[in-house]
Amino acid sequence: MLGGKGTAFDADHVDAAYAHIDGGPSNPGYFSEKGGAFLRGDGNGDSNVTISDVTALIDFLLGGTWN
Repeated sequence: MLGGKGTAFDADHVDAAYAHIDGGPSNPGYFSEKGGAFLRGDGNGDSNVTISDVTALIDFLLGGTWN
């Protein structure tokens, strides 16, 4: 998982401290600023609704990681 400015997931930071839009090295976060139109079902953010969205969701729910 990467924030909008490249902040990579770090298992040591899973509390609310990184639960905001990524501001880069000076203000790391796990979220990306929403750009463009929302596409319902696009769980992995690739602008397509495919089986990979379901796979990403299941991986997250069962394993706690988001790719």
